[in-house]
Amino acid sequence: PSDTDVGRCTCWSGDLIGPHCTRNVLHSLSHLPPKHPLERRHRAGRCGDDDGSTQCKKGSAKEGHSDPSQEEEDEKQAGRLALDAGNGGWYEASLVQECVTAVGRAQNPPTCSPETAMEVNWDNSGLSAMLFFISGLIHVGVSLSKAATLSDAHGLVFASCPAMDFSCFFLPFSNCTPASIRSASTDTRQEQPILDDGSEWNVKGGFPVPAEEAENIGWSSENVENRFWPKGRFWYRMALMQYVFRLQPSVRESLALETAMEDIGFDHARERVIGWHVRLNVQDVLRIGRGPTLQRHIHALRTVASRYGISRVFVATDDPAVIDNASQLAPELAFMHFQFNRTMLSECGGKTNDCWLEGRLGRGELDADEVTRSWLMDVLLLSHAHAFVGQWGSNLSRLAYLLAVNRRHTLLPFISVDGPWRYTHLPMGSFA
Repeated sequence: PSDTDVGRCTCWSGDLIGPHCTRNVLHSLSHLPPKHPLERRHRAGRCGDDDGSTQCKKGSAKEGHSDPSQEEEDEKQAGRLALDAGNGGWYEASLVQECVTAVGRAQNPPTCSPETAMEVNWDNSGLSAMLFFISGLIHVGVSLSKAATLSDAHGLVFASCPAMDFSCFFLPFSNCTPASIRSASTDTRQEQPILDDGSEWNVKGGFPVPAEEAENIGWSSENVENRFWPKGRFWYRMALMQYVFRLQPSVRESLALETAMEDIGFDHARERVIGWHVRLNVQDVLRIGRGPTLQRHIHALRTVASRYGISRVFVATDDPAVIDNASQLAPELAFMHFQFNRTMLSECGGKTNDCWLEGRLGRGELDADEVTRSWLMDVLLLSHAHAFVGQWGSNLSRLAYLLAVNRRHTLLPFISVDGPWRYTHLPMGSFA
């Protein structure tokens, strides 16, 4: 059953959502509850009709023009209501923190040796894709009671600090390093643990990812603690990503996120915002010419905006023309974006398979610091949204949405215009 007064599901069971908890969030193209899950309960003189409408005309008496500080407190209270809803609340903040703590404990053993840690291979790919992959590796490590450490055989092309690895931007994923594991090793044999699908992989090297999305790496009731298993894949991936996506304090400070939000009018504490991720320049051959059109995106935006009475949209895109075109196609919406050279995300003079950012960075065609900081700003700004329109076929969309759900403590309304979270029936399923 759902609470029609506030429009949130109160019977979460694993990954199931909907009025009767019959839909899997990972299989759904959309999640559009009748009212926004953070909607405050109806009060006289406030937005929200008993018929389900949440729209208010600007300047009307119905809007109430209440004290902005009270509005912000209402939003916080709504978040607390969402947290407390149902059987302890689906998000359950204390359990999320227990999970993150358990991951941190596994990733930071008292001593680093082949018995307590493993070195795994990885490849330079998109930043969002790599974070999903790393969270999957950490999950495998947790299930084996070993810290997962990334091989030092090559550097990170997106890095710009002397370390040339993820520590340029993120707190270390582990206190162990490949060097510390190797120095403590007295055994040259290579163990061969078995994955759930029966395939073998080498704890001292890389292993093949099963032909399934990152959510399935090592996923079974035997590999997840009993207290976390009932929460489902989505919740567990969200907790893993909270551990992975911990920015270095110096990086967070240098990004000056609050200043950037003020500059573009992104006041998420007082006004709800739709986070919109548009990826039009798809570079892999399986999806060229098959991506969703801008018109399809606009239709989805209007659907979300109309249902929840939201008029402001933050857009992150690989095509600078999207921002101007969107304003013309949907003049009733106010679009915001973080200013940087977005043409670098789509321009490429080489062949299709040469246009990936990681390849261009490896060839020295782009500035790594500019690319990574621009990506961080788009992801962080999207993660402050209250509803989402994007493309679950893109790791960036899914990463930003996970961070937003983690920030708001509740599943947020979304529409994916290119497919559900898991779409292994399509050729690109292994990348989902």
